[in-house]
Amino acid sequence: MQDHLILDVGGNGFKVSRYTLKSAEGSIFAEIETVKPLPLSTSTPTYFIDRDPKFFPIILNYLRNGDVHPSTLPDERGQLYKLEALLKIIERKLSVCQCKKELCEK
Repeated sequence: MQDHLILDVGGNGFKVSRYTLKSAEGSIFAEIETVKPLPLSTSTPTYFIDRDPKFFPIILNYLRNGDVHPSTLPDERGQLYKLEALLKIIERKLSVCQCKKELCEK
């Protein structure tokens, strides 16, 4: 088994180590290999993700490093607002998860 695979995000290929994807425990990335790869002639398994690849490098760098350097974020104000909206969604979800955890511990 190879130590890497390719994620085809909206037509752009990203070579990713299996370790990086497994570190994203609980996400679709950690479970990607439960899906059948694309039938290609290459020996590297390729998985298609039907999404815009524009911000995927930021996500991938976060998975690799556990952090995102501000210089890698877009400079365009409209694009940052889109990321801010995503952050708010994540914060709401984390808040719900925390409440559920606290109820379970009582």
